[in-house]
Amino acid sequence: MAKKVGKRFDLNFSLLPDLRVAPLCMTIDWLSPGYGAKNPLTELPETYDRADAAVKFCWFVGGPAERLCCKEDDTMTTRQAFLRAALSEFASMEEALKRDLVSIGIKDRCMKITDSRNPLLHIVKQLRNLEIHLRSGAISSQRQRALLQNLKKPESVSEQNLTIWVMDDLTTEQFDNLRGAHLYRENDRNELISWFNQAQKAWGLDEIVFRAVLSFGQELIERYSLA
Repeated sequence: MAKKVGKRFDLNFSLLPDLRVAPLCMTIDWLSPGYGAKNPLTELPETYDRADAAVKFCWFVGGPAERLCCKEDDTMTTRQAFLRAALSEFASMEEALKRDLVSIGIKDRCMKITDSRNPLLHIVKQLRNLEIHLRSGAISSQRQRALLQNLKKPESVSEQNLTIWVMDDLTTEQFDNLRGAHLYRENDRNELISWFNQAQKAWGLDEIVFRAVLSFGQELIERYSLA
């Protein structure tokens, strides 16, 4: 868990995901111990539903225009709406977890996203605050060549050309205006921002949010011994 050192978060940047290879398909089933096996997060049914919804919204964000099922003039605003929805569902996993723990009789403390020492979870939680409160949500596309991994055959990796969606670089000024920004040490804040700006240009916003959902889900599975 992220300890607060001098009332500030103690992050571990070695926990950031390896973004050299991305999953071929966006699905919450990457949390399962094997293809076709039960997903341990289903033991927390409402939390699972929120995570699953966030992943599905990410799938729409990064998909082709025809996937959005809207008028051509509305594709950008629709894509932005799905991004906000994905971020909101990710953040709502915390509230859902509270109810799930009571429902299944687990008396352990409810884990918050920012309890994690993984910087990925912190930057995506702050990205949610940024998108909801400060920005218009404008995103743009670019082409990227990427290595993708198959869920059924994890050893199988293929190279493909992708269209990814990114936002303008996050700045220190924007971050410092967010609620809770004072809880991050200056060096950590700068590293968070730098990593995010580089990672989104490599994989797109949808992949970054997707990875955060999986990371938080995995931490919950381990924290509450669900596997």
